[in-house]
This record gives sequence, C-alpha cells and structure tokens, in this order.
Amino acid sequence: MEDRYVLEVRPQLGLFAGVYDGHGGIEAVELVAASLHRIFFTVLGTGADAAEALAQAYREMEAQLEDVERGTTSVTIFLGNDA
Repeated sequence: MEDRYVLEVRPQLGLFAGVYDGHGGIEAVELVAASLHRIFFTVLGTGADAAEALAQAYREMEAQLEDVERGTTSVTIFLGNDA
C-alpha cells in the first residue's frame, strides 16, 4: 500500500493530521508524510497564521517533489491551541 498518515500534537501549538494516498510509487508519499507537518510547524513558529503556514508548507513540498515522477494526494487539518 502507498498510503500514509501523520498525527502530530504540539501542546503549545495544536494538532496536525494528514492522510496521504500515494500514486504509482512510495517516493512522494514517504517524503510528504515525513516532511509536510514539520514544515508547517516551522512556518507556524515564525508567527504566520495557520492558513499561511499550511499554504507555504504545500508550496515547499511541491518544490521538493518537482523531480519525483509519481505523486500523492493529501488531506490535512490543523486544530490550533488557542489557550
């Protein structure tokens, strides 16, 4: 199977969940599952709001996948800790 998921809780920031469905190989799905949430939390930590952090994380992943022949779909959600 080429499916992966990530559930990452950062108590000070919130919860990130992602479900990834690889297409034609595991290279893309492995990279996205390992990296997208990390990039997201890094950008969020710079003071960006969640929408911009998610958009920037997707843009960076797209750039990293430029030379990968196969791909992945993804569904992600972030639940922020407003406390």
